[in-house]
Amino acid sequence: MPNLMRIGSEHADSLSEVIARTQIKYYPESIYGYSNLGTLYLMQGDLNRSLPYLLDAFEVDPNDGIIISNLSRIYFAKGEKEKVVEYLNLLLKVGTPEEQEFARQET
Repeated sequence: MPNLMRIGSEHADSLSEVIARTQIKYYPESIYGYSNLGTLYLMQGDLNRSLPYLLDAFEVDPNDGIIISNLSRIYFAKGEKEKVVEYLNLLLKVGTPEEQEFARQET
């Protein structure tokens, strides 16, 4: 197995994308592939590619605080304030104490 720290971020991103797509193919009822792929694109700044995968993850588990907070970040970056408030309010209801604190600070 290659050492991801040595192969460079572009190759690591490509490998991460392959792994996430494989997770989605074999485990479509799990949030991890959708979340990983959506987060990868989010970290690359590609909001339009990220959003559908994070919405798929949200559909699988609408109570996952990380997914909810990532969705709020995307909508914030896109200037969709109503969606930001919607997801932050949901995070206040279902998030961990740390996630709830994040939501309080952002509202």
